[in-house]
Amino acid sequence: MPQVIFIVLNSAVKQRTLCDLAEKLYLIKKHAVIYVADIREGEFYDKLLWTWKQSSFIPHKYMDALDEPQEEPIIITQKILHSENFDILVLAAPAPKEVTDLFPTIIDFADRSDQNQLLQSRERYKAYRSYQYELKDMQAGDFLTSGLS
Repeated sequence: MPQVIFIVLNSAVKQRTLCDLAEKLYLIKKHAVIYVADIREGEFYDKLLWTWKQSSFIPHKYMDALDEPQEEPIIITQKILHSENFDILVLAAPAPKEVTDLFPTIIDFADRSDQNQLLQSRERYKAYRSYQYELKDMQAGDFLTSGLS
């Protein structure tokens, strides 16, 4: 049964938090897939991970579809057909159940800075509960300093 960690965002900093998360996961030697809505968002995060922090390098790769094993620790994609060797799914965009079922750990975001985003987060939370996933809420700072359990 997958575990979903809901990162609570109290301001509109999802993109920055997602990059911090990617760095943290890389440093603790986790392999993660960042799920995006489309090519435009995938290319945005690809560029952002290359340029967001001068002092850090996060090996990653953007691909249209994850359909075979990959060596890069961080993959950005909007289609997942193969999840072998990946520990964590990070949701830049909502993913269907057939995707979330492929991963032992899912990181999603509850954006409290925007009412519409918050309502959508609550709907996803209810869906995860109906799938009988294990649910855990954390503040971004707590996750980044504590790690995965």
